[in-house]
Amino acid sequence: MDLTPQAASTGSIVNVATYLHQMARTQPYKRAVVCPCGRDRQGRVAYTHLTFRQLDIESDCIAWGLDKIGISRGIRTILMVKPSLDFLPWYSPCSKWGPYRSSSILAWASPAC
Repeated sequence: MDLTPQAASTGSIVNVATYLHQMARTQPYKRAVVCPCGRDRQGRVAYTHLTFRQLDIESDCIAWGLDKIGISRGIRTILMVKPSLDFLPWYSPCSKWGPYRSSSILAWASPAC
């Protein structure tokens, strides 16, 4: 897979979704996203993760669900997700709809103090 600027200039769509789908096919069980999820019994940071396959499947499910409620390519959306393992599965459907086709605003949503 060619992710160079030259590939993009030839009309090939190169975005997060393209890379994700390629990695899900070639390295499905490799870790795609690693995120802290708390602490273990010794007080060390514990981590959770999604593989490329899990991330690709989850983002497809979210894209399908968004489409079912009328949010699809060309619909302006605001995505507010707490910094977590959930961010990429929710961001990826916007990429899968195609570059410059959806006007999405991405924001980290922090809980109120």
